Amino acid sequence: MNQKDEFKKYKKRIANAKYYQKTVGTDQGLTNERNKRKSKAKNFILKEANYDELKMLERAIRKRFSILKS
Repeated sequence: MNQKDEFKKYKKRIANAKYYQKTVGTDQGLTNERNKRKSKAKNFILKEANYDELKMLERAIRKRFSILKS
């Protein structure tokens, strides 16, 4: 995907977040988008990831936690 398409997707996401903010009355639109991405990642992990990918992900998470603790 080129940069122009990425920018269009970004603008659409912001527009959706603003619409959500107007209709629901909260500023949760952007949080909602982030949660959608998280759930997509979880679904990938549960359905499509193989053993090597899961091990790599586990190492990355452990490394990140060790950085946060220090």
